[in-house]
Amino acid sequence: DCVGADDSWWYNRLTESFRRWKNLSIEFCGTYYNGEYYDFMFFGVIESVTKKKGKPLTVRFNEEFLAEIRDSDYCKYINFEEVKALRWPIASRLHEILSKNFKGRTVWEIDAHKLANKIPLEKSKYISHIKEKLKPAVNRINKHTELKISLEVRESKTETGKSILVFRKLAN
Repeated sequence: DCVGADDSWWYNRLTESFRRWKNLSIEFCGTYYNGEYYDFMFFGVIESVTKKKGKPLTVRFNEEFLAEIRDSDYCKYINFEEVKALRWPIASRLHEILSKNFKGRTVWEIDAHKLANKIPLEKSKYISHIKEKLKPAVNRINKHTELKISLEVRESKTETGKSILVFRKLAN
């Protein structure tokens, strides 16, 4: 149960959120992710939402929307059981960022402070603070998910005083 039986405020909020998602439609014209040109394209995200007494909530997504997402280079399937197993927001967010950025490559580099802002990390003024938070996150990702990575820190070749984080995807 995602909402307790006697918590009507949360139940109403969830119901209203599904109502909004059901009524949401996506409009597009131009060259789409698949490389094809469209004069126009419209589609919804959610096909239906049902909840019967004593039964689980059922959400059916629009098949065209799912196909567009599945075939896109900008989205990746996330195993929520793995994300739940991380049990730490920093590790979960880092996993999300790395999963997206490892698509089609095995090495990803980013300025340390830029990544700290993306996660976001508190007290990220110094590289030592960033490393202090990222190392346990990398360990959790390696332990609880199929994604296996290494992290090294190097100085920027172009900017003095900047640190670059180098993530490498390891063979499973």
